[in-house]
Amino acid sequence: MISLKKRAAWGMAISVVCLVAGIALLCFTHDSLEQGLKKSFADIDKTNEGDIPIKLVVGVLPLMGGGALTVLGFILFPVFLATWIRNPPPGSKLGFRGWKTPDQMTESDVAQDKAWRAILWGLLATQSWILQICIGGYRGLLLPGSFAIKILVTLIVICIVLYALGIRLCRRRDPAGVAAAPWSWKLALALNYGGLLAFICFIGKVLFLRSRA
Repeated sequence: MISLKKRAAWGMAISVVCLVAGIALLCFTHDSLEQGLKKSFADIDKTNEGDIPIKLVVGVLPLMGGGALTVLGFILFPVFLATWIRNPPPGSKLGFRGWKTPDQMTESDVAQDKAWRAILWGLLATQSWILQICIGGYRGLLLPGSFAIKILVTLIVICIVLYALGIRLCRRRDPAGVAAAPWSWKLALALNYGGLLAFICFIGKVLFLRSRA
């Protein structure tokens, strides 16, 4: 049977591959998507509505895959690295401050773990739509046709689910946990509540521009 340390080493190698592949996809497909969107806007009157979904799929899917691989590698590498550095004893859990058994975890450790789970959900939700602004993908949401509407609805559903998971943890926080990890909970609240408010403004602007198109 492969030891835990060897499995962690394989996990680190795979996470590095995911991270490199994701960054490469984001870099190489950004220019092609931007050129494709410009061409679609320029030839919008000459382009058949059935051809627009094909152009969007060719341009958007590599970016979505690159973003997913980058986030996956960024999250998994520290986890496998922590496992490789310290071979955890049976029954221990990986928390904010490393591997610890339940009897070793203090109130601050438990509060930090809950806060960072809420931060993770808020971060995943926020990067889903911030990425659309950074790479110019929001322009595809403004194109006419049912396919762009499906992408918009999918984005809304994904972000609402992720924000809901983070806000659920924020609402269930206890005063003792907030006092034990104040800055972590402030960051969790900012990412989830503030991110949700900013996302609503973003979607509102997209819907307004679509109605004016």
